[in-house]
Amino acid sequence: MVYAITEGEEKPLKYPVMFRSCGLVVVNKIDLLPYLGFDMNGFIDNLRKVNPAAEVLLVSARTGEGIDAWCDWLRARL
Repeated sequence: MVYAITEGEEKPLKYPVMFRSCGLVVVNKIDLLPYLGFDMNGFIDNLRKVNPAAEVLLVSARTGEGIDAWCDWLRARL
């Protein structure tokens, strides 16, 4: 799942079925963290409540941060 931080950190609790079924959560738009009140630790805590095994990758499509790690994750599963 690709998840944008602009959605807020409470979404794993609001939509647990969607988050429970994910093996990977790509947290996108991390370049906006300095400008938003997004609580990354709160998001990850909420995610862990519904899916303790999900991998988490932090990425920014704008800056490219984390994109290589995401591509590596995808290649490893081909």
